Amino acid sequence: MTFLDILKRVCERVGRQTPTSTDHLDRGQARLWNYVQDAYTEIQTSCNAWDFLTKRKVFNVQTGKQEYTSVELNSPELRDLFESARLLDFDTGRAIGFLTMQPKDVLDECLLSGFTTGRPSVYSYHAGILAFDRNPDKPYKMSVLTYRAPYKAVDIESPVWNEEHHMIIHHKALHKNAVEDNDPEMEQETREDYNQAMNRMLLDHSPGIQMI
Repeated sequence: MTFLDILKRVCERVGRQTPTSTDHLDRGQARLWNYVQDAYTEIQTSCNAWDFLTKRKVFNVQTGKQEYTSVELNSPELRDLFESARLLDFDTGRAIGFLTMQPKDVLDECLLSGFTTGRPSVYSYHAGILAFDRNPDKPYKMSVLTYRAPYKAVDIESPVWNEEHHMIIHHKALHKNAVEDNDPEMEQETREDYNQAMNRMLLDHSPGIQMI
């Protein structure tokens, strides 16, 4: 189901003419389209680690280079780094040690004593900068679970989660519309539909993860 398909369903539910595209929407359709896009972003930011927002990546660590921008890492969409980071042998790719994540200010205090050279053991990621506790003494690779920012809604694309959960956006958008229109009956119905759909998607896409 594409975002346009979801918009059509929302329009049908509230009795508006269904659009053939997201170009040249009338005022009411445009409001519903904004609800669809807002719902998509809000759903993705409602949980701290959806599996469709995470991906394990491997970065190259250069000799003597202690800091890297997200662009240098070829991951401009990078939002955060989780703690499951490992240092790998550059040639074989085998794990040779774990890397501990620390807040940037803690790492900065370590660096105040002067740069040292050796195998990194601590890292931080803040404001798009990955930094290690020392200058690498040779090339390494870093394997880490990354967390990207949510996708933006585009009508020719589909939500990134499983198709059986796409209607959750429909429920959320209708709930937003009911609140705006001051429709208590529709607000309650769509809230219940959304909560049920959210519980199902949490089980499918975030096992063991707690809501924020």
